[in-house]
Amino acid sequence: MLREIESQLSEEGQGEELARNLLAQGRLLNRTYRYERARAVLDQALAYQRNSVTESEVRLELARALFETGRLDRALAEARAAVINSASGAYRQPTGLLDLGDGIGIAADVYRERGQFPAMTAARGAQEQHLRNASDRAAWAWERARDGLAAGGGVADRLRRLAASGAEPWRSLAVLQLCAGFDACDDGAASRARERLRLAAPRHRAEGELLWAKWQQRRGDSTGAIRTLAGLLGQVHFLQAELPGVLGAWSWQRGEAMATRYLDLLMSHGSASRALLGLAEVRHATVARRRAGEAALRAAATAGGADTDEFRASLAALEAPGDGSSGEQRQAVIRRLETARREFDTRWEDLSVDGVNRYLAALERDQALVDFHFGDSRAWAFLADRDGVRRVALPASGELAEELFAAGERAAVLDGDAFDDLMARLGGRLLDPLGGALPKRLLWPGSPPLARVPLSALRRNGRYLAQDHELARVPGFPVGGAPGNSPQPVDGARVFLAGDPRDFSSEYLTRLDTSLELRAVANRFVGPGLTMVQGAALLADEFDDPRYGEAELLHLAMPALIDLAGLDASGLQLSEARREAGRGSFSAGELAVRPLSATLAVLSQADWRGRPESSHDNLPPLVADLLQAGSGAVLVSLWPRDDAGAAWFMERFYERLAVSGDAALALAQVQRTALTNESPARAWAGYSLYLR
Repeated sequence: MLREIESQLSEEGQGEELARNLLAQGRLLNRTYRYERARAVLDQALAYQRNSVTESEVRLELARALFETGRLDRALAEARAAVINSASGAYRQPTGLLDLGDGIGIAADVYRERGQFPAMTAARGAQEQHLRNASDRAAWAWERARDGLAAGGGVADRLRRLAASGAEPWRSLAVLQLCAGFDACDDGAASRARERLRLAAPRHRAEGELLWAKWQQRRGDSTGAIRTLAGLLGQVHFLQAELPGVLGAWSWQRGEAMATRYLDLLMSHGSASRALLGLAEVRHATVARRRAGEAALRAAATAGGADTDEFRASLAALEAPGDGSSGEQRQAVIRRLETARREFDTRWEDLSVDGVNRYLAALERDQALVDFHFGDSRAWAFLADRDGVRRVALPASGELAEELFAAGERAAVLDGDAFDDLMARLGGRLLDPLGGALPKRLLWPGSPPLARVPLSALRRNGRYLAQDHELARVPGFPVGGAPGNSPQPVDGARVFLAGDPRDFSSEYLTRLDTSLELRAVANRFVGPGLTMVQGAALLADEFDDPRYGEAELLHLAMPALIDLAGLDASGLQLSEARREAGRGSFSAGELAVRPLSATLAVLSQADWRGRPESSHDNLPPLVADLLQAGSGAVLVSLWPRDDAGAAWFMERFYERLAVSGDAALALAQVQRTALTNESPARAWAGYSLYLR
């Protein structure tokens, strides 16, 4: 109904009414945790509004959506614009339509996250003047206690007062914070608080479980803390994958710290196999969080299941403060959530100790899994095969993650002896501690510091890994089981080949010139199964061609940007659609929502930049999107190649792939040929193969 009104008002040019309608949409989306979509709608509302009151309301809702998704700079700007009179610099007069306390509170929260404690304290004090009721005051008291914890001030007395008289869920959270931070509670009080939070909104229950785990660890119960954090991580994974947004700001505020605590405990108190599983659990949950943006919501829009507006509204109702009683409505919502969680766990049964064991048992004798965990002060290497899992602490590893990030950036520009020296140093740090000979075929789940490192060029005992091993990255481990030699495209396969974007030209139909790489691949697969899009014709609508989704091989030879810091900038370069419009772009999210049948997708001209926000995100943009869309494997360059070099490499890669049907073997064979020809490392090392 709201969207029908919007369409009518837009046609009639009634901007202010349209802005109010969009504001109503944005509020509803915020209340049902669809913050990414709310952000887009509220940005539209800003463009249409013609009234300062409407503008302030829109900016406040926009600030909320931005804060919940971790966009702090703009969240602060919008919150301040909503509550501060630009002419006088003073806070606006309160009205029934504008919750000044909410806007000032968002500003205070941003200041806390930034470590700007004087500004935080001032804003929190100003917020107090606009509290409307006792539950507002309890929520404010909890946030003020969190302020004190962040700033290192004394907060125990504040927490005791809140624990004695506050409304739920803040009262129970205060009890558990006293337990976790000050050991100022007894077992009974902590257990009762935890039980009350079982009926709270997901974000509050998650905070309670994290505090419970901290208390267990404080008391020396590491086994119990591991068990609690494993359960919490599973719940977070479920919510982020099935109901994205429901955890709100808790996801980015607490998710990384929760994962770090869990892995630290596993490394020091868990078995090697349990620690290896823990790495996989954290990575899958982290990838689910990153994918829970607007593109992921669009992809899941027709999936059904638990993610409905009605169910989200029911979960939002749990946010309402109460006295901790177990109302029937709350119980019904929690039962429905638990049912959805059990169905989710069934689909993810491989993410378990049994799943790891099945994966390893399915490996061939010449296969092994190589994995790494880089903690804040220590790092570990794992070697896993059919005989079990071995874990080795890496020496002098405090700064290893930073060294690897920097090495990945430098590898893209080094050559000759400088490149070899870097690869020898990294090989010594990462592989020598494993000792002995490594199996021929190595599978790497992948840790973010290694994302840009050319693994095949790591040197051990004076030789590149590519000379003796075939390598593939398996970010989905252990889900789906050990990868076999899945069918790969051969001569006569359906192929979608695209690249060589150009500036606008009205004469593109008559242009016959093309890049050397496109020509080499086209010659290899010439026939009725080949679809080739190039030059000025390379526009976004070509990806809606059914032949794109039906292709067995997808070869994309246009410049691509992989921004590890997030999805927003990642994408493929397209041709200029009209004169002076500039080159177009096809985003990572747009790739993810177009189903693929391809057994192999190739990104041959990718360039990389940035570092991931999470130290556990092992799936780079574009690669993740192609795998999510259905591709069985992705071969991606780690730096752009010159046209002639890319043509030489790809022609020989497809020749060998047609013979062996094994992408990892074909890649290694071409690299060995290049080495035999004494080609420089930059000519062959910069490729990574990802298997789904």
